[in-house]
Amino acid sequence: MVERMGRTDVPDVVQAKAFQLVDDNGNVRAVLGTNDGMPYLGMLDQNGAWRLVAQMYGPQPRLALNDQNGNPRLSASVDESGEPILSLTDHNGQSRLSARVDESGDPFLSLRDQDGQLRLIATVIEGDPGLSLADQNGQLRLSVSTDESGEPSLSLNDQNSRRRLSANVDESGLPWLSMYDQNGQSRLSASLDESGGPRLSLHDQNGGPRLGARVDESGRPGLFLYDQNGGPG
Repeated sequence: MVERMGRTDVPDVVQAKAFQLVDDNGNVRAVLGTNDGMPYLGMLDQNGAWRLVAQMYGPQPRLALNDQNGNPRLSASVDESGEPILSLTDHNGQSRLSARVDESGDPFLSLRDQDGQLRLIATVIEGDPGLSLADQNGQLRLSVSTDESGEPSLSLNDQNSRRRLSANVDESGLPWLSMYDQNGQSRLSASLDESGGPRLSLHDQNGGPRLGARVDESGRPGLFLYDQNGGPG
């Protein structure tokens, strides 16, 4: 062994179309080769199933980890624009979780159900986090987020992804609640003022105020009616 390690006639370069590593029983356990001109490295288990494959798809590197049946369960890649992508797959081959970072550096996470339908999206865009939930038809039904000032907001949507209710706390710390019709027009808004007094406003189909109600800081209630032009009724 020492004599072999000290040999000086070992070639600097060895060329072949494929290399195979075998175990003590002659079973192939690793392969280094090319497929359609693209290099790959594969590792097999004792039953001959491909468990790890690293290869190039054009300019894109990809890594796949497979289950005992050779089905891919985790894959990682870098796309043509240099952005990383991670995907987790169930035993039926359906992608259930994917994560990526876009060209601006913003992360995205998506979860899918057993039919491949998108059900959850989590993002951080320019430092502002957001979370959206979708129904079985892929329609967005709930969204929560915070903006650059830290103001939180919540939106509930109908079966067509149209906003029907929103809630937020503004930068002054005051809570707001709004309800919308099927055309996206605000029809009801409720809030608390700086003294803690409640306010309620009802709007017509054009968004104009028609009724207002409030309780001031002394506890006195008030009711206000408006005509179609927003003037006192």
